[in-house]
Amino acid sequence: MKIRNALFCIAGSAMLVLGAIGAFLPVLPTTPLVLGAALCFATGSPRTYRWLTKTRFFGPMIRNYKEGTGVPARTKAYALMSLWGMLVLSMFFSRNALLALLLFTVGICVTIHILRLKGCAKAQVEEDARDTLQEYPSEEIGS
Repeated sequence: MKIRNALFCIAGSAMLVLGAIGAFLPVLPTTPLVLGAALCFATGSPRTYRWLTKTRFFGPMIRNYKEGTGVPARTKAYALMSLWGMLVLSMFFSRNALLALLLFTVGICVTIHILRLKGCAKAQVEEDARDTLQEYPSEEIGS
């Protein structure tokens, strides 16, 4: 393996781990990290990229982004609640007016971005996940 490919794989692995943590910790942005990991793996290890796009949790997220199918309303609502919950806690514990203003500004910008994302029905995302599982049976994922 070339050094360049190894570096892409290391970067992709780090982003994927952070993205997975971000699924449970609202401070880390899951989707951009997973998309970055997919890009790194597509360049450094096509086999790992294929595996990642076939996973039940991350696969639909990557495909929805590539195909531009949108984000379910429930996901947007969860993202906004998590975002503002963590921002308010950060503002409260920092007790710094300048930092609170900065966090509020970032929160407004991220909220506008999330609200402008194209929406889709939750049923569409679930259908995409079922299609993935049918198209790529589990015994093929490891090959």
